[in-house]
Amino acid sequence: MNFLEILWNYLEICRVYHFFSCSAEKLKDEIAELISNGRIPAKIDHLRGVILQEEADKRRLAIEKALEAQNEFIWKSRSLLLRQGVIRAGLAVGEHLNPKHPSKMDVAESY
Repeated sequence: MNFLEILWNYLEICRVYHFFSCSAEKLKDEIAELISNGRIPAKIDHLRGVILQEEADKRRLAIEKALEAQNEFIWKSRSLLLRQGVIRAGLAVGEHLNPKHPSKMDVAESY
């Protein structure tokens, strides 16, 4: 973890507001607006006067990636089944019908 990550995980407003040439209250208000708009994943602790970065929900992100992979797999599987049905019905036109030059799909299907 580098210095900038540590700084962002826990930021004291009373130490940084002067860098923005504004008051601590105005900085809190602007940050609160950014948080409510979803542009900054953080929380403001008004009692301690700090901004705390919210940690990413790793479990939720992993589930979302798994669902994306599942949807891609389903789409590719349906495409393959449709392609095989078209070939079996004799509706396919193109290189794959030429036995001298098998396509990648034909080679994969031969296993």
